[in-house]
Amino acid sequence: MTRLTVFEHDRVLLQPDGPLTPGQLEGLQRFHAASPQRYFELCYRGIVLKSYVGVLRTGQLHLEVLPKTDRDRPAPFWRDRLLDMLRVVHELPVAAPTTSHLRTRPTDLLDLYLELYSREVTTLLQRGLARRYLTREQNETALRGKLVFSEQLRHNLVHRERFYTARSVYDHAFVHNQLLRQGLIVAEELAVNTVIANDLRTLRQRFPELPTVAVTEATFAGLRTTRQTRPYAAALTIARLLLLHYHPDVAGGRDHVLALLFDMNELWERFLAVALRRYLCGYEVEVQPSRTYWKSAGGSAQLRPDIVLRGARETFVLDAKWKVLSGAQPSAQDLRQLYVYGSQFGARRTALLLPGARAQVRGGFGERDAGGSVREGSLLYVPVGGTGEAWLRDIARQVNSWLSDRVD
Repeated sequence: MTRLTVFEHDRVLLQPDGPLTPGQLEGLQRFHAASPQRYFELCYRGIVLKSYVGVLRTGQLHLEVLPKTDRDRPAPFWRDRLLDMLRVVHELPVAAPTTSHLRTRPTDLLDLYLELYSREVTTLLQRGLARRYLTREQNETALRGKLVFSEQLRHNLVHRERFYTARSVYDHAFVHNQLLRQGLIVAEELAVNTVIANDLRTLRQRFPELPTVAVTEATFAGLRTTRQTRPYAAALTIARLLLLHYHPDVAGGRDHVLALLFDMNELWERFLAVALRRYLCGYEVEVQPSRTYWKSAGGSAQLRPDIVLRGARETFVLDAKWKVLSGAQPSAQDLRQLYVYGSQFGARRTALLLPGARAQVRGGFGERDAGGSVREGSLLYVPVGGTGEAWLRDIARQVNSWLSDRVD
């Protein structure tokens, strides 16, 4: 297995001494053609990564794609930041790969997911998997339960020693357990670390044999949480990510593709929203509220700013962007968005929420609101760093400082 750590927007090229082989490139090209989601673009003899981060594996090539806003910090720093965001947004039950309760020190994001999955399933097996009563109809050699006369006549007319019965059984066969078992099968196939692979193999052998289910987004969305299945939450979160992002090679080869990738812009936006909801006091935080700004006989168009803060007297609009500006001036498109958001949502002050440690940049749109004040647009930089809740508090503190800095 060739492991390579790269950053978003990097190129991975086919070279004589490079990690990408012709067969692996062909597997990525097939996946690109079949997938509705464009995680990367094709280029001459390689691929160009986009703003998706996580793990991309095909055959014996394993790419860990990390976020970045600068090249000065090493890969472990960005890996930890990504894990912090995933923990908050996707409820990943760990903050960083250095967590003491893990048996191994994972080398990348996928190893971490697989070991966490192993740990969560082990805990469930030790506690005892949830069961439920099911009505099972089958042929038996003894009369147990209720005799189903219509089926008895159809199946056993010449086999009087058999009984077609229906009886209640207390069984593991329901969808939560089925998804966990299917997740174990995929996890075992993906594991490269021998310790993790052995643990997953042992768990699969201990797990009861269950029928498979078709796995889609709707399968997980339809799961009901009860007192029995509440402890399954962490394991099902990881099973969902593994099962929905794994794409077997249907041509029968070994270049299976795992695209455990997340849109960094969406991840950053949701992470900021959680930080503000938890630690920004005195404001109602709305995420992507919609407002219709154009209508016609053929339909309508809506605006969806990333974050709207509603205080007792004033409304503020924040547009989250995971990108690095080359200078102090944002793009014309970003400025137009801020201008329209401020006008449509009645916000005198709007800001681009950017990652970094630069000083705040303020500007005006030259238009005055009903109170005679110039509408303001700012570049607001929030920290990328810290650990866990401290990072969330630092973000809320930076935004609160901007909100309190009133200049007419």
